[in-house]
Amino acid sequence: MEVTVDIQMRGTAEEVEQWLGRLGAPAVVPGTAGADAGVSGPVLTDDQADRLISRITEDARKALRYIAEHEPEVSWEAVQEHLGIGGIQIGGVMASFGFAENAGIPRPYRKDRSQRTYSIDPATAEVVLSAIDRYENRHGQAA
Repeated sequence: MEVTVDIQMRGTAEEVEQWLGRLGAPAVVPGTAGADAGVSGPVLTDDQADRLISRITEDARKALRYIAEHEPEVSWEAVQEHLGIGGIQIGGVMASFGFAENAGIPRPYRKDRSQRTYSIDPATAEVVLSAIDRYENRHGQAA
């Protein structure tokens, strides 16, 4: 059975994105890059990416950079190897994205449990890499 739900919301793009993020939906608002480009999966705005990058841990930023640099898909094992950690530890690192989602910031990648891969839309990868670079330039860090 297929169920369709239509939701109408009013507010700023940021307010709508936060509420959609809480529902677990990719927060692509009409008029943003993802909505207009017709790409599959979430595409973050520069503002969303900047908020995400400033909110996640250093290891999560390193993992995200690796995922974005290896778009459109990379194995879980490759990310773990890059970070030098095991399967249990990667869960703690990636939990940072769940906390950001709870704050209304969409997760920029998809996780396929059966294939054990992370995938990211090329347009999202570009936005994310730019946001990581901006963050590292402001904070004097490099991944």
